Amino acid sequence: MLAFIHHPKILFLDEPTIGLDILRKEEYTEISSSYLLTSHQIDDVERLCKRIILIEEGEIKFDGPKVELSQLTNSKREA
Repeated sequence: MLAFIHHPKILFLDEPTIGLDILRKEEYTEISSSYLLTSHQIDDVERLCKRIILIEEGEIKFDGPKVELSQLTNSKREA
C-alpha cells in the first residue's frame, strides 16, 4: 500500500492481494484501478481488471477485455 503514496505514473504489482484480509482487499480495489497487476489469482484479476493479458512461456496468448476472454474460455469448455 505504501507504493501508492507518491501517485506513480507506472506501478507494476505482482500478486498484490496475497495475504490481505477482505477489508484490505476492498481498500486495494478502490485505489488500484489505474495500475498494472500481475497475478495467478483469477478472482482478483476478474474483479480488478478491465483488460487482461495472458502470457504463457513468454508468449502473449490473449490481450483484450475480460468479456472477450470469458467468451473464449466458455466456448472452449463447451467444445
